[in-house]
Amino acid sequence: MLTNIPKPRLDQTLESYIALLQIENGISSWKSLIKYLFNGHRADPRSLVQGGLSNFISSEAGLAFTNINQLIQEHSLLAIYRPFLDPTIWDKLIGRLKSNSNQGMLKTLGIYNNSPFHTQDQFCPDCIKSEFKQYGFAYAHRCHQIKGNYICHKHKKPIGAFKEEESNFYYYRGLLIPHSDITSGATISAPKNIDLNNHAYLQYSYWVNEVFLGNIPYSDPHFRITIVQERIKNFSSNKIASGASALNKLLLNNYGASFLSEVGHPVSINHSQWPFVSLQGYAHHLQPVTNILILSQLFNNEKDYASSLKTINSEHLTLKARKLKVSTTIDWRYGLIKDLLCNKSLIEVSKKHSVCLEVLKVFLVHSPYFKARREKAKYNALKRKYRRIIEKHILENPKSTRSDLFYQTRTAYNWVIKNDFSWYDKAVPTSRPCSLFKQSTIPYQLDNASQTI
Repeated sequence: MLTNIPKPRLDQTLESYIALLQIENGISSWKSLIKYLFNGHRADPRSLVQGGLSNFISSEAGLAFTNINQLIQEHSLLAIYRPFLDPTIWDKLIGRLKSNSNQGMLKTLGIYNNSPFHTQDQFCPDCIKSEFKQYGFAYAHRCHQIKGNYICHKHKKPIGAFKEEESNFYYYRGLLIPHSDITSGATISAPKNIDLNNHAYLQYSYWVNEVFLGNIPYSDPHFRITIVQERIKNFSSNKIASGASALNKLLLNNYGASFLSEVGHPVSINHSQWPFVSLQGYAHHLQPVTNILILSQLFNNEKDYASSLKTINSEHLTLKARKLKVSTTIDWRYGLIKDLLCNKSLIEVSKKHSVCLEVLKVFLVHSPYFKARREKAKYNALKRKYRRIIEKHILENPKSTRSDLFYQTRTAYNWVIKNDFSWYDKAVPTSRPCSLFKQSTIPYQLDNASQTI
């Protein structure tokens, strides 16, 4: 169905890319294209948590992307949550998107009636001009769709909604396409009273772009609050009170009450604690916006922020290790490596080898290859364990059926059905007793001999 697969542009929204696919391939119906790309899945490319992505990746359009992770990180609005969302929750979200199950994901993110995104696509007039010359069309950028981002980080020009009735272009699902003359400019409905020289607005725009580029590292909310509190102390010379009140006043002075109200934070003396509450994650629906509002005013750039995180992490690990009387350095022994690769509980590994738990967590975060090996080893260990349980039951009960197997080895049965079905279907017949199970197919010893990794 699709013969022309265009290359996705930098920071292009998923909806505008699919619209480009439709135009390049001459497809008249948007609904039929969506149904084809997402395999009948009820899909809305403008949605934050888009289901059916595994079907999209397996289609011809998926050839333009390496995998789902790259698609989400480079072209989905969901990536704005990455630096501020716990990695376990992020992995859970990605896993559900891969399995085409996006139910309840907005609740997981804490998005109910409010959202950190504009309801109408926003454009920068200078981006439109340059893209018309380069591509012949312009597209919606993700970084322009975040609430509070009223200035293009690249051109330092105000961004706003597109006015089709006053331009020589027409808008279609995140794309701007010229009628004929592409030299004239596009009319943008930019917000009024936006000071282009306001450093706070420019910093906010810069940080939004850095978040989407993946340059802002994740940190535990406790560490993030700690370094924010440390930075706030630097403003004591400006006669600003300390703590949450100081942060509230700093944001109010730099952004202004009207700006904070527009992004969902109406300023009130009685609610001076809102910045720290949002940093802790209780205001999930505005968590990315709040974090960017605060961090962009306290740190010069992402390197300054990363350096502060590294310092506070090191100090925290050292203090906690002294308290627990464990080591902050990892003495790599065979036993430790083996336990890391096959023991599901990091707490048990930490206690057994007297290594600080946080040190092991930090190591796994910064060692994705070892983390992947650990996940694979844990999977293989579970596979060996549950296969042995099923094989042992069959040998001890040769006339048992699949139903008996389910009731007697329920945990092992459910795991194998979900993760190792091809082996199960071959090893356990459907309608005949398990006595037909051949002992020669058993790949493991049924004794307690240790297995190598």
